[in-house]
Amino acid sequence: MKSLTEFQKLLVKILVIGVTVTSFSGCAAPIVLAAVGFGTIGTIGGLSLLRHHEQPQPNLTPLEIQSLQTREYTASKEKVFSSMISVFQDLGYTISIVDSKSGLIQAKGLLNSSDHINAAAFVESEGNKTKIRLSFVKVIKISHRHRGVKKDSTQVLDATLYQNTFEHLESELFIRSSR
Repeated sequence: MKSLTEFQKLLVKILVIGVTVTSFSGCAAPIVLAAVGFGTIGTIGGLSLLRHHEQPQPNLTPLEIQSLQTREYTASKEKVFSSMISVFQDLGYTISIVDSKSGLIQAKGLLNSSDHINAAAFVESEGNKTKIRLSFVKVIKISHRHRGVKKDSTQVLDATLYQNTFEHLESELFIRSSR
C-alpha cells in the first residue's frame, strides 16, 4: 500500500488536471481540493473550480466551442430532454427553467455561499436525431470595500466538465432505454 504522502501526491496530480475519480462501485466522486490544502470556490458535477490555480481558458474558435458543447443522439427529443433534467439534478444543480416546447433547460449550481454556475441545455430534433447543446457560465461575486458587490461571469470551456456531463447523459439515456 502507498504511504500517505505518495497518496497525497497522486491525489494532487489527479485533482490539478481536473479528473473525476471513479470508485470501485463505478460511481463518479468529485473531490474537494481543500482536503489537501488547496483553496476552492466549490465542486459541482465532478469539477473542482479553483480560485488560484485555475487553468487558463483555452483559446477556441466558435466552431470548436460548438463542438465541445454539442452532441447528437438517436433517442427522441422528449427522452433526451427529460434525461438532461435528471442529469442536472444528479450533478447538484437546481432547475430554474424548463420549457419542453422550445427545448430549453436552465439550472444553477452553487459553488459556495456567493458563487455559482449557470447551466443551460438546448435540446432540438433534427430529422431522426436529437441534438443537445450545453453551456456553463461561472458567476463569481467580487466584494470591494468602496464599490460594493460586483458579479463577474465567465463562460466555462473546460472539456472535462462537458465530457463529464455528456457521460452522465449517455448513462441516463442507456438506463431509460432498458426500461
